This record gives sequence, C-alpha cells and structure tokens, in this order.
Amino acid sequence: MRTLRLTYAGVLIARTAGPKVVATRLAEAIERAVASYTHRLPDEVEGTRGAVEAFFESAPDVAPHLGG
Repeated sequence: MRTLRLTYAGVLIARTAGPKVVATRLAEAIERAVASYTHRLPDEVEGTRGAVEAFFESAPDVAPHLGG
C-alpha cells in the first residue's frame, strides 16, 4: 500500500499539484505530506533558481542611476 501512495503522490507532484492538493488526496496533514513527498522533486530547486536568474538577467540595469 505504501508503494501505491508514493506512486500516487509522485504522479500528482509531477503534474504540478501543490502540497495542499497532495495532502488532501492522501488524507494527510499538509506538514506530513510535505515532509514525506518533497524529496521527489529534486529538479524543483533548479527550476526555481533558473526562473529567478532569468528574471534578474532580463531586468534593466539600474546600478548606474544609484549614484555609485
């Protein structure tokens, strides 16, 4: 049964379900769901890092206007 729950959680997470949805579907507290299943998203950290880097790379250069 545990393997089925892990697989189901993995499918939900892969389909970008948030922690609240995963917890609700598995009838668990959100804290337990986050603690139990977030290890299944190692690429999530890289994805968010890339999004932040892309934002700052596309931002206009404001440093010359700061008088520095």
